[in-house]
Formats: sequence, structure tokens, C-alpha cells
Amino acid sequence: MRKKTSTERTGRSRRQQAASSGRSAADRPRTGSSPGPSSFLKRHFLWTMAGLVLLAVIAAVITFDPILSTNGDNALYIVLAMSWSQGSGNSTICTPGEPANTMVPPGYPLLLAPLVTLFPDRWLPLKWLSTVLFILSVPAILWMIRERRETLPMAFGVAALAAVNVNLLIYSSLIMTEIPFLFFSILGLALAQRSLRSGAGPTTGRERILFALAILSLVGAYHIRSIGIVLPAALVIYLVLKKRARLALSAGLAILLLSLPWAVRNATGGEGGGYLEQFVLRNAYNPDLGTITAGDLFQRILTNLKTYGIYVNAQAVFPSLSPLLSFQGFTGGFILLGLVITAIVLTGFVHQVRSSLTLLEIYTALFLGVCLLWPQMWSGLRFVIPIIPLLLYYFLSGLRVLMRLLETRLFRRAGRLAAAMVLILVLFSSARGIAGAAERFRRYPAQWENYFTAARWSRQNTGPGSIFVARKPSLFYLHARRQVLNYPYTSDTDRMMSFLAEEEVDYVLLDGFNWTGTTRRYLMPAIGAHRDRFQPVYRLENPDTWVLQLLPPAPEEGP
Repeated sequence: MRKKTSTERTGRSRRQQAASSGRSAADRPRTGSSPGPSSFLKRHFLWTMAGLVLLAVIAAVITFDPILSTNGDNALYIVLAMSWSQGSGNSTICTPGEPANTMVPPGYPLLLAPLVTLFPDRWLPLKWLSTVLFILSVPAILWMIRERRETLPMAFGVAALAAVNVNLLIYSSLIMTEIPFLFFSILGLALAQRSLRSGAGPTTGRERILFALAILSLVGAYHIRSIGIVLPAALVIYLVLKKRARLALSAGLAILLLSLPWAVRNATGGEGGGYLEQFVLRNAYNPDLGTITAGDLFQRILTNLKTYGIYVNAQAVFPSLSPLLSFQGFTGGFILLGLVITAIVLTGFVHQVRSSLTLLEIYTALFLGVCLLWPQMWSGLRFVIPIIPLLLYYFLSGLRVLMRLLETRLFRRAGRLAAAMVLILVLFSSARGIAGAAERFRRYPAQWENYFTAARWSRQNTGPGSIFVARKPSLFYLHARRQVLNYPYTSDTDRMMSFLAEEEVDYVLLDGFNWTGTTRRYLMPAIGAHRDRFQPVYRLENPDTWVLQLLPPAPEEGP
């Protein structure tokens, strides 16, 4: 047999390279792929995906909470949905005068409106919407991570950890914006990455459609939660960094046109000063403290860095530490654990930025930047619920970096053993969190039972035009169907009485809440100073809860 010459071998090599370069990007192995798991997942992709969705369904069913949460925001979303269903737009119909609401974007109430129309006074269908969107988010998470040119094992790993993350699961049965925002933001990010994957895209008709859908999804997420403004902003910034100025301009104009109606509507007036007013106050629950200074803002950032760096990241990755399960043991070793987890997440984030800055990193940075600037009284796990999948991704990315480092410094399997131990701990924490959520006592405490009982009594025993003052006004309205106001947070009793007179208030609900001191601090002093003006008409004990009728002032005696 004749031996091949060097020229023939070189020509064959060039032909092989040309054939290899001709393969599509999806056929070429991705950076950092491991043949074993990747090969298995590719061969059994549909079955593995079905198993992933089934895992999310089982976890969601186990942790489902059928009762209406007492946080109050959920009730406001329902009230706004009722407003849309009766043709009043995004108006706070529980408030006298039914003012236009400028705080809550219309997206989520619009999603709820058909369900409110079909199932009046029933909360379960509204909860099921969040559950369904959570389940759909799990494959969307996998797609989003995969479109970042990640390995299949990494994408499946992030999606699986998200499917059993009790923080996400608890919110999946709440009538809140976190899960709908999670779904539409992840869908938009995945669509954007897919439409721009070729580098020159969107060039084909399919890519243009995907890019348009991405913009719609990202703007839709913004209309569900105001912090979603960082999503279209991240897209435009990403396109500018990639030197796609014309596409960035086109996307920016489309985003502006889609967002303009809501902005114009808010500019015409409405209820309250919006989120900007809350941002500049030192304490939204005590406006008398005034607005923040530059020093206050710096202190706010430091406090939030501590909150998110020590507590929240740990709670996001190790769900059994979640405050949603009433965990209160962050001392000593847990503080160290929080710092270690944050270090790993930052390691993964920085590594991804250095390897290839994508839309996901820009979005994450902008989102966390807003969290650090926001008033520290509201800082906590709830704010990062929509980016928990990304925190899990950067945590796993950081583990992968450390694993490779250990393998080069120690022995070959040292990194894999360490990573396996950490993942086992995360899975154990997830399982423990799910068990804790399943065992929660799904009944209202006595203070809330009395509150709702007093509201239902008010519905049966007061006139339809009666105006009430009560804490958590939206929740009161759902049970009382009487228009209601929250009392002003002021210690000035004369100012409080003036408020009651100006708003023509008929009744005051004096709650027995021990989770907040605002009623005792602001409302009770005014009642105590004007006892002759407040007549008890209904009372519940343990704890004391009163419905007080506000009487007109006694006529002044003549000379």
C-alpha cells in the first residue's frame, strides 16, 4: 500500500476542518462540555425535560398554600383586577373617589382580570395562574441558560435547583407579581439570546420574529413589575456594547413606543407620588423623618450590601434558611456561610463576565444595583425572587471554577468531590425547605381571624356607602366590600382628626396586630384624645379588635 504524502495529509486535514466549520453552532460541542452527562442528556432530552417538569409539578403541589396571604399587595392586585373587569381601568376602586393607581403597573392585574370575572370571590384560580407560570418557567430557565452557550448539564442543573427551590415554590402559590415577572423575564432573555445567537442577527425572518417577541416579553415584564425597566435597558446596553448601534436604536424606539401609554397615563395624575417618593424618604412608614441625604444614601447602600451579601444570597441558594420558613438563626457559622456563598456567586459572575459578557450579566448587575439603592426597610429575599435562577447559575459557575482550581492544585478528583458535597448540601437544604413548607400551619393567627371577621361584619351591618379607615385597606375591602383608607402615619392627633373629617370617614377598624406598631403609634392616640367621638359598635377578644363609629363633633355651647 502506498504511503500518503505530507501534501495529501495536509489536504485531508484542511477538508476535515472545512467540514467541521460548516457544521451549525448547535452541532459543535460547547465550551466546557463533559461528554458523559451531555451525551446522555442529548439522547434522552425529551424524557429528561418531562422529568424536570414533573419534578416542578410535584414540588408545587406539595408546597401549595390555598389561603390568601396577608401581605396586602396581593389584595391590591385583586382589587385592580376587579377594576379592569368592571371597565374602570387600573383604578383603586377600594379607595373613596376610585383614583387612578400609578404605583402598580397594569400587566399583572390584566392577567388576573379574566379570572376575577369568571371566578368572583374565589382566590384559588388566581393562585393557580402563578403555579402554572412557575412550572412553565422551569423549562424556560433551561432554555435561557442553554442559549448562553452553556453545557446541557449546567442548564439542567440550574433548572432542577430552581424547580425545588422553596423560595420560588412558596411564591408559586401566591397572588403576587414575582412569578409572572420571573416567567416573562426569563422568556424574554431566552428569546433575545436566541435571536442574536448568530452574531449578525437578527437577519433571517425567524430571527426577526424572535427578536420582536423578546422585546414584547421584556416590556411585558416591565408592565408587571416596575423594576423590569432594567430588562429593556439591559438589552439596549448589550447591543451598544456589541457595536450594534442601529439595532439598539430600533429596539430602543420600539421599547419606548410600547412603554409610552403607561408613562403618559401616569403623567396625567393619579394616586400617590409613586415609587420615587418612597425612594427619597428616609422611612416611608414615618414620613416626618424627611428625605434622604447623600450620606443617608451611602448608608443605605452599605446596609443593603450587608443584607444581600450575608443573608439573602445564602437564603436563595440554601432554601431551608429562608425567612419564608421563619428561619431566624443567622449567627456565627451561618454568617460565614453567607459570605462564602456570596464569594462563590461573585466568582461565577466575574468568570462569566471575563469569558463572554452577555445579556444575562448586564441584567443581573442592573437588577442588583436597584436592590442596593432601594430603601433598606424593604430589602430582603422577596426582591431577588425573580433572579434566583441566575444566582443559582452563577453559584454553580463559581463552583465549576473552584472545582477546576482544586483539580490543578491538589489531585484530579478533588474538585469534583468538593463540588459534589456542596451540591448534596444544596439538595438536602432544598428537600428540607420543601418539607418545611408542606408542614406550615395553613390557618390565620387570631389577630388576622379577628380582622377578617370584623371586615365581614362590616359588610353585613353597615351601609354600602360607608367609608372605613383600617390597616391593610385592600385586604379589608376584599372581605368588607366597603371603601377604605389607611390612616396617615402621623403622631399629630389634630392632623389625624382633620384627616378623618376631610375624608368623611364613618368607621374605624382598631386592629389587634402585634406584627406592626403603626396602629398603636398613630391611630390610638387620636382615639384616646377624642373618646367622645368614637362609639364601639363591634368587638372581638383575644386580641381586642374593635369597629368604632366616628360620631360628629358635639355642637358648641352658646354663651
